[in-house]
This record gives sequence, C-alpha cells and structure tokens, in this order.
Amino acid sequence: MDWLGLRARFRTLSPRLLLPLILAVALGLRFYGIGWDQGYGFHPDERSFYMRADCMYRVLTEAPGYADCTRDYPEMEPGLPSIGTFFDAAKSPLNPHWFSLGSVLIYLLVALRFVLEPFTDLNTLQSMGYLGRSIMALADVGTVFIVYLLGKRIYDRRVGLLAAALVALAVVHIQNSHFYRPEPLLVLFLMASFWAMLQVMEQRRLRDSLLLGACVGLTLAAKVSVLPLVLPLLAVYGFSLFTTAGGAWGMPSREQLYRVGAHALAAGAMSAAVFFITTPYALLDVRDFVGDLMWEATNVARTAGKVPFTVQYVGSTPFLYELRQTSVWGLGLPLGVAAWGGLLFTTALAVFKLAKKAAPPRGQLLFLAWVIPNFLMLGIFELKFLRYILPLIPFLILMGAGMLFGMLDWTRSPQFQRAISYPALWPFVKLRATLVPSARDQGARTLLTRYAPHAVIGVIAFVVAATAFYAIAFERVYARSHPAIQASDWINENAPRNSVIVTDNHWDEGIPNIYDYQVRQIPIYEGDTYGKMDTIADHLSGGDYLIFYSNRTYGSVARLPERYPLSSRYYKLLFSGELGYRLERAFTSYPELLGVAFVDDTFTRAQLPAPESLKSFSPAPVSLNLGYADENVINYDHPKVLLFRNEDGLSKSRLYAILTSGASETPPLGLMLSPEQKAAQREGGTSEIDAPTTFPFRRGSCWLS
Repeated sequence: MDWLGLRARFRTLSPRLLLPLILAVALGLRFYGIGWDQGYGFHPDERSFYMRADCMYRVLTEAPGYADCTRDYPEMEPGLPSIGTFFDAAKSPLNPHWFSLGSVLIYLLVALRFVLEPFTDLNTLQSMGYLGRSIMALADVGTVFIVYLLGKRIYDRRVGLLAAALVALAVVHIQNSHFYRPEPLLVLFLMASFWAMLQVMEQRRLRDSLLLGACVGLTLAAKVSVLPLVLPLLAVYGFSLFTTAGGAWGMPSREQLYRVGAHALAAGAMSAAVFFITTPYALLDVRDFVGDLMWEATNVARTAGKVPFTVQYVGSTPFLYELRQTSVWGLGLPLGVAAWGGLLFTTALAVFKLAKKAAPPRGQLLFLAWVIPNFLMLGIFELKFLRYILPLIPFLILMGAGMLFGMLDWTRSPQFQRAISYPALWPFVKLRATLVPSARDQGARTLLTRYAPHAVIGVIAFVVAATAFYAIAFERVYARSHPAIQASDWINENAPRNSVIVTDNHWDEGIPNIYDYQVRQIPIYEGDTYGKMDTIADHLSGGDYLIFYSNRTYGSVARLPERYPLSSRYYKLLFSGELGYRLERAFTSYPELLGVAFVDDTFTRAQLPAPESLKSFSPAPVSLNLGYADENVINYDHPKVLLFRNEDGLSKSRLYAILTSGASETPPLGLMLSPEQKAAQREGGTSEIDAPTTFPFRRGSCWLS
C-alpha cells in the first residue's frame, strides 16, 4: 500500500473535511437542549418577543382573543392592513409599539408562523421557543462559517479553521443560541458586514458597496446599539479613497473622489432602505422609537441601579469586570487568555508596523477599528451584561487564532533561530544558566529549534481541548431539569398543600406550578423603611417556606448597605440562621463533565455567609469554584434556587425587633425609580407581560411577579 500517497491525500482532504465537521459540531451543540425550559419561559426577553409576536399574529388574523392585544391601542385596526393603515402608526397592527430590542425579531416570528401554522401548532410558549431558538442556532452556525471565511481571507486556512472551531465551541455563543434574543442574528449580520468591507476594499465595485449596505442595514435592524460600526466603515471608504487599486497610497483624483463618494452614498442608502423595510415603524413611529432607545440608554445602560435588574453592577470595576466574566465564564480561561492576548498581540503588531512605516494587514486594522472603540464604549456604560461583549467575541477569537499560528510560524523561521542565538534575548538569566550553560551552545539552539514549534502546537491543542471540555460540560446543564422546575416538583411532592411560601424574587423569575400554595412576595427593591421591615417580618412570621429563584436579590442588595441598610442586614441575618429559617434544599445545575464541575459562588461577592449545609456541598468529585458569575450567565438556564424552611417560628414582633435592631431612626429610602419612571414601568411593564391572557398562564405555569 502506498502509505506516503495516502498520507498526502489525507492532508489534501483534511481541510475540506474539517469545516463540515466543525459546522456539524456547532449545529449539534446549539440544537442540543433547545427546550431547556420545558415551555415555562424563564427568559423575560424571550417571553416578551413570543407574546408580542403572538399578539401581532392574532390581530392580523383576527383570531379568538385578539381584542386583549388591542386594549392598550384602541385605534388599532385588526386584520391585514391596507396601505393607508400601514402608514398610520396608531392604526396599524404591524406597529410593535416596542423598540427596546429589534422589532425585526417579532416580524420574523410572525412571518414564519404564517408559513408554518397550517402544518403545526405555534400557539404555545414552548412551540414558539422551539422556532425562535432554532432561528438563533442556525444564525450562530452561520457566524461560525463566516468566521472561517474571514480567517482564511485575512490570515490563512489554518487560522480560519481554528477560529471557526473555537467559536463553535465557545460557551458564550452556545448559551446565547439557546435564547431568542437579537445577539446571534446581530453577530451573523455583523460578520457578513466585515466580509463585505473586505470586498469593497479589494474589488471596489458598486455591487460590493450595495451588499455592504444591506448587511449593515440588517445589523442595525437586529440591534441599533452597533453604531460604533461607523468607524470601520469610515476606514473602508477612507482606504478606498486614498489608495489605488493596487494598494499604493496617494492623493485621490477627482474621478476617484466621485466614485468612492457615490459608492459610499449608495451603501448608506441601501443600509437605510434595508433598515426601514425591516423596521418600518422606526420611521413611521419615530417618536416612540427614539423615546424607547433614549430611555434604555439613560435609565438602563448608562447608570447601574436605576432599575432593579441592574443593581448587581453598582460598584463593579470597568473593563476588569468584562475581562474576567468573558474569560472565566464566557470562553473558559484558556480561550479567554488566547482571545484577549490576540487583541494585545494584534494591536502591538499594528503599532510596530506603523512605527516602521509599514502597512499593517488591512483586515486586522478593521478588526481593531471595531473592537477597541466598542470595548472602550462598553466601559463607559455601567451595565456589563455579558451579551454586550458577544459582538466582539468572534473578532477576539480570530485575532487569538492568528496570534497562535503566528507564534508557530515564527518558531519555524530563521528569525527565531537568530533570536535564540543572543543571550540578551533570554528573559530569565538564572533559568538560562541552569538549563543552558551557554546561550550560544549549538545543542541548546538545536533543541529549541526542534521543540519550540511542538510546544506551540501543544498550546493550540490545549486551548481547543479545554474549550471543548468546557463546552460539553456546559451542555450538561441542558440535560437536566431546570432548577426552578426541580424546586417546583419538590414542593408539590413534599410541602403540605396550602402552605405559605414566601418568595424573595422581586423583579426576578418565579417558581412555576405552585397553585396549591399561598404565595407572598418580599418587595426587596423598594426603598428601605421601617414599613418595609414590618412587611418582611409579617411575611416571615406567617411563612412556612422562603424561596429564592436565583441570587439576583441577595446578590445585589446585600452588597450595598449604604443604599439598603436594613435589607442588607436582613440577608446577613437570614443566611446566618438568626431569623429562624434553615436551608432545606438547594437546587442547582452546574456545568459538569467526567467528575469535574464548574461552580459559581453567589455568596462571597455579596459578603454573605454560605448556609451551613452548603459549606461542604460539592456537586462533583472535583468542584472548581470560579467565583462570581454574572446574572446573564446563570440566571436564565441554571440559577441556584434556595429553599428555606421556617423551623423556629419566630413571631412578627420578634422578627421586627431583630431586623431593626441597631438601625438609625430614619433609614435612607433608596428608591429605585422616580414617580414618573414608576408610572411608566407600571404602564408597560411586567403587568402587561404577565397578564392572565398571556402564555405563562395559558401554558399552566405560575409567574410570581
């Protein structure tokens, strides 16, 4: 048998086989566990999309119950709109009246439902979830493919394949593909936009500018917050203006000025057209559109703590918080180090080449023009949701893959051999003296020349293997029942009917299917007053159980005693057992594989003692405590649900005395919202989402708002 010929043929075919394999793995990882919530809808943004899409479909088809959807919009005309009705924002049933997130996602669900409804029932939250998450899974697989194309084009095929594999395995991509939110579509269109930018710079054709405009329009339709995209766009047309077709720099001729200007205007016009076609009421209802965006920017993104779900970010360190959460939880440490290291490496290389008056690779400059300003802008805003970093992740991974193969190529180059010939270039003198008596020793240089490339290959293999291990471990979360459903099952099996369950889940999700119990909620995010402590004492004294859906409340309130002096003390007393409640059960679902679990710590950052029964708890033989995980990482698909039992039965007066002992005469109110903001929230907040006609009630779950 011709082994040499077979080996050469395998080397030729392997790149062609690797890409389909990577895409298949990406598809499997994103579709596995797609029904992770069993139809209960634990992600509030998903619920909002599904319910609004359902309402729009019912109004358009005048299906039973459509009148409930028009109650807040009395001028809305049901049925398919005429041209005149379409352009009347008050009357059109296609106006979503909600622009906080991309309304194109609502239209996408409605359009697909018109196509698929004759063949399947899409009238439940679970069926809508399967449809929506399938869209996001396919979109993210498309991102993996474009990452390969960009890596191959800007670097080489090896980088393209490695970057595609790492994006396919990246946990932050896998997790976001399990939610129907704009980010996977946004990243797909964003990556397509960068591919089109390269086309514009290299081909300089009008059709490439039109393609670029269409991609940018779709990106903006998915999420308007990608406005920093204007910087790489300016770089693209600036490069086209000041270089010849061959890439040589020079002042533009009048003809070139007109041509580049015309192409840029055509791209802008196409972008605007695509955006307004896919998001028509951004123009037809511009007042609400701008109002929603401004409210989100000023009251949510810019300042932490103005609304309860952002209190967790008060006092967090800009940039370092994002770096840690991305590296530890979003990517895993090996890939996180490689990705952020790739950014530093690419930046340093670009600066070095510019200092030498050599042109850095254009594609890498485009990456830097997007990543650096975007990252700096994210640092300005106090909100640090991990999903905000997602549009940067594929670029960081591409630069990291480029760095790794750049190191490999350097260790194989004559420059490396020259470098190891100079003792001054050895950074650790004592180590050199121990291992290599003479830095010029030919034997040492031979060893380094022979094994340095193998060491780099080992690093690459380790990054891939560690990322794959973490990805598969994370997939285990979707193999288990959701912790809130575990808690619901346990309560229904063990707690006596009509027991009083106190829920500490203010502005958080709830435990489903506990209809047979009396449920009372602690309003923890209201301003601290003695009246609030009286309410808490009343609930605790009459309660049989106290349950937390996640760490949102205690993880944010307990660490802000200057804002919540009484409430933060309540948590310290509760977790130390001084309020008469003891932890009965903790329901968890950690990423775990082969006896190794990745555990998040919800207590240390909140400066709370862990309940006694959790101090020795280990979900696996090897439990790696990786510290605090952002709410976006754990709260939707694998929160830590804590169930306490009232064992001591303390009276209301006794509890009130304990809760207020040592407090100042007039604790600060610490109000979350102004009266105007409170009114706006009540007008369009969770009361609208959780109305009795909406999916969670029809599905058969109980949402504790």
